[in-house]
Amino acid sequence: MLFVMVAWMKFKNSVLKYYFIFLLLFTVYLVINLVRIYITEILNEKEIWINIFSFSVYFIWYPFFLYFVPYFFHKLTEVDYSAAKKAAFAVLGISYPLMLITAFLIGKNPENIYSIMRFEMRTTGGILILFIIAYITIFMIRSYIRLENEMVKKILKIFALITIVFIPGFILDSKIDYFQYQIKIFPVGFFFSVIYYLVLNVISIFLLARYFLLKINLLENKLITDKFISKFSITVREKEIMLLLMEGCTYDQISAKLFIAVSTVKSHIHNVYQKTGSKTKTQFKQIISGEF
Repeated sequence: MLFVMVAWMKFKNSVLKYYFIFLLLFTVYLVINLVRIYITEILNEKEIWINIFSFSVYFIWYPFFLYFVPYFFHKLTEVDYSAAKKAAFAVLGISYPLMLITAFLIGKNPENIYSIMRFEMRTTGGILILFIIAYITIFMIRSYIRLENEMVKKILKIFALITIVFIPGFILDSKIDYFQYQIKIFPVGFFFSVIYYLVLNVISIFLLARYFLLKINLLENKLITDKFISKFSITVREKEIMLLLMEGCTYDQISAKLFIAVSTVKSHIHNVYQKTGSKTKTQFKQIISGEF
């Protein structure tokens, strides 16, 4: 997760920003559960208000997860996260604090409040999380079909496969207390979502390492000089694209390497040609070398 944060802060990429938020929300979820387990199992603290507090934090976390996770996948695929979808997921998110307030109003005593949180609210929460997972999985499949960017398609395929594999585990996580305390199939503290989180982080490091190295190489490349950039008002993104173009990359390959749409690549190249008065890649090379 820290690697993603560093990459986002360095390159100001909106996809990395929302992926960092996605991983941060997952981290908060795991920390909430680990703290709850530590208090109740390691410290052996059975005070019911401790459990009520930990569940309350858990349900306050839900709205952010429901809103921002779909946002990340829309950013990744460059599909508009419409106002209607934002409103729909915001309403779903707000339902958790409302359920929390309702639990305190109708529970009347700590035992009833805790019972409502642990069973009714947690079951409802599990169903909504599964709904989000289903939405994201379907969204990834539909986006994969129409996407031009091969790298984004590869990322979506990896995400979809991992998520589908872990869906049975997410279902079990929603009833994890039953499996840990009553029939004792899983050890206390075990969550399938932890494994899912670790797998995502390993894959993130691998993919971002490639992206990181490419960006560093492009930033250090002096074929397009600072003087040339200043003279023609070339942006950092335009420089990256033109360097890859001069290396012999096709529009599709540039799109995949920089995680942008082919149409965006074409638009940037067109802008550079207009700024420099060139019409072809050969003319652009000649302008850079001072031969045109």
